[in-house]
Amino acid sequence: MASHFNAAGVPNAWQPKSFFAMTLGLLYLLFTLLWLSIPQLLRAVPVSLVNLPNREYWLAPERREHTAHAIGDQLAWLGAIQIALIAFIAQFAINANLPGSSGRLHPAVPWVAGGFVILLGIWLIRFLRMFSRPSG
Repeated sequence: MASHFNAAGVPNAWQPKSFFAMTLGLLYLLFTLLWLSIPQLLRAVPVSLVNLPNREYWLAPERREHTAHAIGDQLAWLGAIQIALIAFIAQFAINANLPGSSGRLHPAVPWVAGGFVILLGIWLIRFLRMFSRPSG
């Protein structure tokens, strides 16, 4: 099946359906594990290894657990946005391979990618605002 497309939406690489499905499943698993494990990692690593605005404040012992939960909540949203992008692109690739299709990616792909970039920007602004200054 066509699995890679150029900027015009024309396929330029192929792979067996089973490999495509396995790769897709592994991507879902990888990103889910990544975003769910970071808050756990945050609890264990030294403060000096964490890149967070005002990290000494947010990672002080009395706030570290709350901060890990807040980051976990934010990363869950980021993961949902990322997995949605993968799902949309995978569905477009599957549709391009169906009998009777044009064999090209749907012209909405750039709009989906643009929507992802906008949502990612909104997420980043919210995340940075959340941790930009101590609450209170």
